[in-house]
Parts: sequence; C-alpha cells; structure tokens
Amino acid sequence: MLAMSTEPETATLPGVAWDTYLELRDQLYAAGSRGKRVFYGEEGVFLVTPSHRHDVLTRLVSALVQEVAMSRGLRLGSALSTTLKRVDLHRAAEADDCFWIDNEDYDQRVHDLDLARMPAPDLVVEVEVRRSADPRMPIYAALGVREIWRVRATGGAGLRIGIHSLRDGGCYAEVDESEVLPHLLRDWIQAEVERGYELGLTEWVGRLRAELPFS
Repeated sequence: MLAMSTEPETATLPGVAWDTYLELRDQLYAAGSRGKRVFYGEEGVFLVTPSHRHDVLTRLVSALVQEVAMSRGLRLGSALSTTLKRVDLHRAAEADDCFWIDNEDYDQRVHDLDLARMPAPDLVVEVEVRRSADPRMPIYAALGVREIWRVRATGGAGLRIGIHSLRDGGCYAEVDESEVLPHLLRDWIQAEVERGYELGLTEWVGRLRAELPFS
C-alpha cells in the first residue's frame, strides 16, 4: 500500500511509478476530480486541491497576464491547468495557469500536449495558500518552463508575489522584473493583484484596461 502524507489541500504519495501515476490521474478525472492538480516528480505524486481563495487569486493573476498581453498586441496561448508532461523524462505538472507568449511553435489545436514535441509554457502561475510550491519547482525546471509567478497568500488578505526565472543548471532565480513580459515589475504586479482582490474582478479589469498603454 502506498504511504500518503497529507496537509490541508495537499497530499503526497511517494514511491509511485510513472505508469501508476498515469492510472491514478485518469481515475481521478473519471471520478469527477478534475479540480485537483496532479504533479509527478522524483519525490512521487503530489495532489493539490484548490481552495476558494486559491482560485480567486489565480483568476486575478491570469486576467492581469491577458490584459497586459492584449495591451502590447502579443499573441497569447493559455491552457489553464492542462497536464504539462515529458513522457521521456517521467515528469508532469498541472499549473494553476500557463501561458505561451508570442511563441510561434505553440499550437493550441494539439489534443495531447507532450512537451518533448511541443514548447514548454513561457509562464506558469502557481498560487500557494497553505502549502509551498518548492517541491514542484524542480518539475517545472525539468519541463523547461521559463518563468514562474508564485503567488503566496499570507496572513489575512495579504499576499506576496515572486517572479522566478529559469537559469542554466535547471534552477530558478527570483528576479524583480519579468523576462517573458519585459518591463513588468514584481512590485507593480503585486499591487495590481491586491487592488483586484479588493475591487473585484470586473471593476478592476475595467480600470486596468483604461490605464494600460496600448502599443
């Protein structure tokens, strides 16, 4: 029997083979548990069940990326929490959202997304309410994700956003400015998401759209 360690919103199953992970993922989806995020790496399988606050923050950050891309006339592809996998490496992740930004090699018509044949997302969003995304970072590095925005909920309604850029050697470095959306500063991103959290999605997007310069 597999040993399972759990915390609120998360579960870890160590010692799981790749084929077992695939079966588990398919069983979860068949049972209507598509809301769970399923990851596979060296430490086994990670299951993440998003909370309400988690999904609200995800929606705000995703809206921010979309509005910035539109204001700059960038071609944007998004696949939400689709399974990002490298079958050849036995690595898989399901981000809170993921984006291909002006990436001509990305084809949204592909049914089965294998990153051994398709480019990895340029940007992944990871929202952390009760559990750190640290164990999942090596998975994203193996998949080749260029940048990760980590949205960490703190006490009360507080949050902290970190921009993490992939470096040679397969590690992420925290930076102050996005490299996939140049000139976008961490402090500005955080201030806007906090404003959206206070105002609500539609009112905030309306104000943001009026303020962003269009190229």
